[in-house]
Amino acid sequence: MTTILIIDDDAELREIVRLKLEVDNYQVLDTESGESGVEIALEHKPDIILMDILMPGISGHEAIESLTKQGYGGMILALTNDKDFAKAKEVGAYDFLAKPLTPFFEKRVASLWAKFNEE
Repeated sequence: MTTILIIDDDAELREIVRLKLEVDNYQVLDTESGESGVEIALEHKPDIILMDILMPGISGHEAIESLTKQGYGGMILALTNDKDFAKAKEVGAYDFLAKPLTPFFEKRVASLWAKFNEE
């Protein structure tokens, strides 16, 4: 089973994303901060991380950079807009999901995961 870690300071968004992904048979972990996200990712090694970029404490950019430097090898998708994605890609994000999320964002996650595994 594919495991996804959601890192976002918006509790309502995390819950909506969790419910949609669990229906598609993903195992889902979630947390509200970049700091705890890095810890959880290194401990549980999820296949996919959905990382908000604008969060209190360490930003998503800083968390992505930390994970990359510490050898995280899964797929990181930035939850952001096009403008912020360029920096996220520089520090290790594979791709992004535009916020606000579309009703069918889980299909994009599945498509990107398939592409990531082909590379």
